[in-house]
Amino acid sequence: GLFICASTLGHAHMVVPPPRNAVDKDLAPWNGSVPASWNHHVDSYICPMASGVGEEGLTLRNGQSCFYFSHGCTIQCDKCDGKTPRFGSTCGNGATAKATICDPSLRTLNRNATCGSKEDKYYFSPWRAPGSSPVFDACGLAGGSPQSQGAPGWAPGGAASAGVRYMNTTHAKQGDRGSHLPAAPSGTVWQAGSLVEVSWTMRSNHGGGYQWRIAPAGGDLPEAAFQRFVLEPVGMSSLRWGGVGGKRLYFAPTRISSGTVPIGSTWTMNPLPRVDASQHPHMKDSFPAPCYDPNAPGEYGRDGLCSGWYGPDNLEVVDEVRVPAALTPGSYVVQWRWDCEESSQVWANCADVTVVSVKP
Repeated sequence: GLFICASTLGHAHMVVPPPRNAVDKDLAPWNGSVPASWNHHVDSYICPMASGVGEEGLTLRNGQSCFYFSHGCTIQCDKCDGKTPRFGSTCGNGATAKATICDPSLRTLNRNATCGSKEDKYYFSPWRAPGSSPVFDACGLAGGSPQSQGAPGWAPGGAASAGVRYMNTTHAKQGDRGSHLPAAPSGTVWQAGSLVEVSWTMRSNHGGGYQWRIAPAGGDLPEAAFQRFVLEPVGMSSLRWGGVGGKRLYFAPTRISSGTVPIGSTWTMNPLPRVDASQHPHMKDSFPAPCYDPNAPGEYGRDGLCSGWYGPDNLEVVDEVRVPAALTPGSYVVQWRWDCEESSQVWANCADVTVVSVKP
């Protein structure tokens, strides 16, 4: 019923460049076709994305990429608790933590609540001070929480505190660090100083916003390494249905660079509303969608063109970002970090790329 839906947790994953988090893609069921029907709620192991075969075609080749995240993380804390899904601080800093996003036009849910009031229940969520929330791992943690935390006896097969369990495979298991996954060379080559295209896709929408970053490959890949080199977005964003070469719509994104971490770096608001205010103006968690969709779903809905609680599965959010000119040629890891607003969660995927020198 609706109570189950209301407790769902966000899921999304990197598409371009292809993430190393897709480590299970060679195993069943991810090496097969998308099932005819599947549970859009969190406890199915489906991370669909556009296959590039027709506008509606889907593939599972991203494995369980949409299950790498950090759970129980709130603004200006020093660590995540692994168990608190939403509302309030997870580290006891409620008296001192200060949201830097208060403007309703930068918020993705509950916009009518006065900032900091009792009604502003998402005040401590990661998006409300972008980049300031801690993570378990900069490339995401399989299943969102270490197995040592959670309800008594919690383990795969038990009740998961993070609202989801990673389906353990021969490649990865619940609690594994995304940064420790084997490198997965994507064949992606970027030139230092150039503009490149990156994209991600939504599975379960929890508002908030995102940032792209890059760090030298090798070593531990802590969050601080990615904070050194932000891939700053340039120009318009676009929606793309059906994969590379598919239908495309450019739109003006909402971006913010004050009150962010790293200081002065640009974050981009998730442009996909859970409910499109253009069609459902009185819904509390709505704002206008970036595309025209006369059939936009209401609360708990899916199958919208560019809105909904779930998906759209065949849609990517695409940005052009600037590769820092100062990068020396070599192997790098790209991080996509999504700070949620509806939940105390940070999603992250990482991908392997090669950076070559600026042309003379």
